[in-house]
Formats: sequence, C-alpha cells, structure tokens
Amino acid sequence: MNRKLSKKKRLKRLGAETLDVLSDPVMMQQIKRSRIYFARGGKGKSFKEVFKEPLISVGIVKAAHQALDDLKHKRLISLRDYLRGKHSH
Repeated sequence: MNRKLSKKKRLKRLGAETLDVLSDPVMMQQIKRSRIYFARGGKGKSFKEVFKEPLISVGIVKAAHQALDDLKHKRLISLRDYLRGKHSH
C-alpha cells in the first residue's frame, strides 16, 4: 500500500499532461513501438525534412534581431564591424 501511495505522489508531481499520456493506451503503445524502432537502429527525420527549412542557431537569431534593432535606430555600421562585435547595444 505504501509503495502504491508513493507512486501516486510521484505521478501527481509530473503534471496533468504526463498523466494524460500515461493513461492513454494508444499513446503508450505508440511510445513502445517508437522505442523498439529506435533501439533497433531506426532513424528519425531531420528538422529540415520535417519543417522544410534548416535549423538556425540561437546565436544567429540573436545577431539577426540585434541587426534589425540597429537598423530601426539608424545605427548603421559595416557588416565587418558588426560581426566583430564593434557595435553598441
């Protein structure tokens, strides 16, 4: 009984979405099939195959946002200086 109670507490801490997944037999069967597939060496699709565009590094995205911000504020600098970090924030 004590073991059952501790398992219940652990599951409660996981959250409602996790409990929904764990209590859905169709979803759990899919997870089981996926684990077997990947354990046997199966490969998934790449980000580019799924979303039809390359995965972009967070650093590149931040630099692009900063460049747009600089343009909005008319702080035009050369690309070489920008890439070397010679710009104000």
